[in-house]
Amino acid sequence: MVEFLENKSLRLKTIDSYGEGGFRIQGEVHFGNLFLFEEHLQIWDSISEITPFLSNCKNLDLLIFGTGSQLSTSDIHFIEISEYFLFGIECLDTPSACRLYNMLALEGRNLACVVKKIE
Repeated sequence: MVEFLENKSLRLKTIDSYGEGGFRIQGEVHFGNLFLFEEHLQIWDSISEITPFLSNCKNLDLLIFGTGSQLSTSDIHFIEISEYFLFGIECLDTPSACRLYNMLALEGRNLACVVKKIE
């Protein structure tokens, strides 16, 4: 597991660590794919479960999308519909997405994170 710095801000949840099958978010273990936005945390199976929520995010500047253990284009349909969103999207492998999300969250940025578990 990879360890991260403690979040001093209460507004955004941060990813403490990640590993095979799940994530530890502020001390709690969650198995599966993960969606984080402000205080909201959701486990998802299909990207279509969170797409409606993302389209209504008014305060969001950036969505970080982690595609798993490697950068993948398997969710290209998600990227295609992203042209209708009013925020930027950064696609990375999940480890890089977790690091970038934590760094920007600790800076107080308006962002969300959608990451696939590492299998």
